[in-house]
Amino acid sequence: MIEFRDSPVGRQAYVEGTRVAVWQVVNLARGYGEDIQKTAKHLTWPVSKVRAALNYAAAFPEETQSAIDDGKAHDFTRLSRLVPALERIEVPPDVIRGK
Repeated sequence: MIEFRDSPVGRQAYVEGTRVAVWQVVNLARGYGEDIQKTAKHLTWPVSKVRAALNYAAAFPEETQSAIDDGKAHDFTRLSRLVPALERIEVPPDVIRGK
């Protein structure tokens, strides 16, 4: 249930038939306290897909954590080197809160 794709940062593991990388599933699952059922419900996936991603991440923890760290990069200059057409849009906090 895992496939590999080339990305701007190199080869990455994805959940087969989705646009979601393994590291994204792991990051989401951590937000749900590693609860596979809640993670699957959030993604509207069968539990087996989430379990496959988490099993892959457990087998390759350094690769997964490195991808998570890259995904959390907030440095616009670094990201714009990876994605040349990237544009920065800043939204005031009061707009985000709906005020």
